[in-house]
Amino acid sequence: MDNYFASEDVKKTIGAVEEKLKDYCGYLESTGVRQKWLNSYRLYYGKHFATDTSYDEQNIVDLGETGELKGVAVNHYRNFINHVLSLTTSQKPTWQCRALNSDLKSLQQTKLGNTILDNYFMGKRLLRKYKKAAEYALVIGQGFIYSYWEKSSGKVVMQEPEDNGKYRNVYEGDAVVDAISPMNYFTDYTLTEWDERSWECVKRFRNKYDLAARYPDKASDIIEVKPDRTADDFYKWWSFSPNHDSDLVPVFEFYHKRTDALPNGRYILFLNEDIALYDGPIPYDKLPCDRIVQAEIHDTTQGYSDAWDLMPLQESFNVLFSSIYTNQQAFAVQNILIPRTANISVETLSKNLAGIKYDPQGGKPEALQLTQSPPEVFQMLSMIERLMETISGVNSVARGNPESSLKSGVALAMVQSMAVQYASKFQESWAFLLEDGGTKIFDYLKQFAKTERIAEMSGRVNRGRIQSFTGEDVNQVQRVAIELGNPLQRTTAGKVQIADSLLEKGMVKTPQQYLQVMETGNLDPLVEGPEAELDLIRGENELMMEAKFESVRVLVGDAHLLHVQEHKCLLSNPLVRSDEQIVAGILAHIQEHKELYETQDPFWSQISGEPPSPQSQAPQPDPMAMPPEGVAQEMPAVPENMAQPPMSPVPPMPV
Repeated sequence: MDNYFASEDVKKTIGAVEEKLKDYCGYLESTGVRQKWLNSYRLYYGKHFATDTSYDEQNIVDLGETGELKGVAVNHYRNFINHVLSLTTSQKPTWQCRALNSDLKSLQQTKLGNTILDNYFMGKRLLRKYKKAAEYALVIGQGFIYSYWEKSSGKVVMQEPEDNGKYRNVYEGDAVVDAISPMNYFTDYTLTEWDERSWECVKRFRNKYDLAARYPDKASDIIEVKPDRTADDFYKWWSFSPNHDSDLVPVFEFYHKRTDALPNGRYILFLNEDIALYDGPIPYDKLPCDRIVQAEIHDTTQGYSDAWDLMPLQESFNVLFSSIYTNQQAFAVQNILIPRTANISVETLSKNLAGIKYDPQGGKPEALQLTQSPPEVFQMLSMIERLMETISGVNSVARGNPESSLKSGVALAMVQSMAVQYASKFQESWAFLLEDGGTKIFDYLKQFAKTERIAEMSGRVNRGRIQSFTGEDVNQVQRVAIELGNPLQRTTAGKVQIADSLLEKGMVKTPQQYLQVMETGNLDPLVEGPEAELDLIRGENELMMEAKFESVRVLVGDAHLLHVQEHKCLLSNPLVRSDEQIVAGILAHIQEHKELYETQDPFWSQISGEPPSPQSQAPQPDPMAMPPEGVAQEMPAVPENMAQPPMSPVPPMPV
């Protein structure tokens, strides 16, 4: 039996990989998938009447054998795709890191993890790459995110001497992502499920002089490499292969995951069969590429875009609109019918005189109306546009042109949310892409981040605060989840409705909070306080379970009732009840909450959001108040030291 292609020596394996890439390209060509990609690409970028992707096409082109038809494109196709893209990706991701355990340290790591992801996706602009991959998926059926650890990225941590007497910078390294188009990604096309792939190959263009500096033993061979446009014709329409004078050369990265046939996996970085820059075990636990699709083509590894169903409608719209434009352009200048016997010269009409003399017997001049197009043409244009809205799920409200029957804000919000709901399947794929990418970032940080790096904390409490971390500080983070939320929350009208509802319920305390909810749909500022209180309670529970009661304090203004309820849950465990020391400590701590709750100023109860205790609300007696009618009034006791007036002796009664 022949050896497995990925287990051969490096030159044979590279040769086998190149053959598989050619087979993959042939598959795309023979099945018509490549032509689908090309047609969608042309329409998306306005090349509606071109046969390739050249950029020399004018806005208005001559069509037909003699140029009798003027071609004008109204690009609804791009508009619909961008609306779906915006509905899916416009809202900032809400990260929810998941930890292996539920202890306080793990929960604190998840909060740090959320901050780290915000720094990567927003601060380092990784979200732009993810949006580009989503755009690939909508236009060409699928997009890819290539996540990897780049050793030459990040800050310089030291310099190492080289043999030539110079010094080489050593960087801290960092997690990096690239958006990869379908034309630069390859895998086993014979599979029926993309997730079942065991290998993948990524093609990118890199500066050959940077590669030569990084791999000095291969420097001369690398610099001699020139892009072969003849061999790369299949790619140049899409990835625009550079010409012979460019410093960019195609670099291939082959990954094979760990399997029974290849226990250590494999990673090969190569330019061609003769230039292998690296060959070794795969450095990651998973294959580094993640995919986003709008739909699957069943029993294949290919994705399908709903936009492809709009292509014939877009081309039909162009033909009808071009017919109208050609007619208007040819006959917009008014022609005048002049009877031969009217005795009127063309010069007389062209002078635009106020009066024209003519012979009534010969007839008067009349306008020749040739610009009128059949009303069915305009009706067909409207029908095509409505069909495109129906097929894409992007209604008139989402496009900013609502029907006249939709007047109320609630109706507009509901109709707009239907467009968002229709795109929910693509949003689900978008969420999976972010989750997988975020999880890979933590996998790489835990594996490679040995030096401290900085994360800027976000939120109302942590504004302006930075925190250093290493991979050890996030070793409990296992995966990342994304909260999709309500479709209304991703529309402007929906955000206004949510903000108004929260305002009615008293959850919005300041105008700033209302504006933030209305503009972003972000509810974090409203829950930061309650979440911090719950974190405090979890920490106290852990300390009391470890019998560290001296580290647990009760302060005025605590949410005492909430604390007592959560602390009491500890006593629901029979094992805890069998430990007299822990039981006594928990009950003593609860008693402290009770005493402080009953004696604290009602002001602090209002601050904590809990009702004041009855004891603190008991009215004090007013010494000047009169007793109610029918109630005997007791005379106050006279102090002993108060001077008493002398009393006259009472004479005895006569007998």
